[in-house]
Amino acid sequence: MYKIRTNKLKSIIQHQNLKPLIDQAKRIENANKQLKRFLPSPLSEHVIVSNIKGNMLTLQTKSPVWSTRTNFIATEIVNYMRNEGGLAMVERLKVKVVPLRTESDSEIRSVEPMSSNTSELLKSVASEIKNKELSDVLKRLSRHYKPE
Repeated sequence: MYKIRTNKLKSIIQHQNLKPLIDQAKRIENANKQLKRFLPSPLSEHVIVSNIKGNMLTLQTKSPVWSTRTNFIATEIVNYMRNEGGLAMVERLKVKVVPLRTESDSEIRSVEPMSSNTSELLKSVASEIKNKELSDVLKRLSRHYKPE
């Protein structure tokens, strides 16, 4: 069995190059808590802080509907985050839509094989076309027919 050495892990986490990344993650986490306190339900369940860079606060929503609702109160969000959310530097707000991935997004979709009729039609059209490049492409495409 593999045992994790906590001292080694602590030294990696405390490494100077990771400190800015860890600090940014903490800022985003705190900003999310403040944002959740401010936003009304159900909007608060569909919006998160995804980045804080310079004077720009970037929020992420799951759909265009929540993005529109968020943009509608953008000025109030900026004012709240500046005055009570601990982000005095924030002057602008950007809202991005990042849809949730579904299982069907990652599935490989099967393609129906080309029928013999389609293959013959492509060959026929290719023989009638004067443009040689297009004709050659259609002929190559017609060869994708595989009899069952």
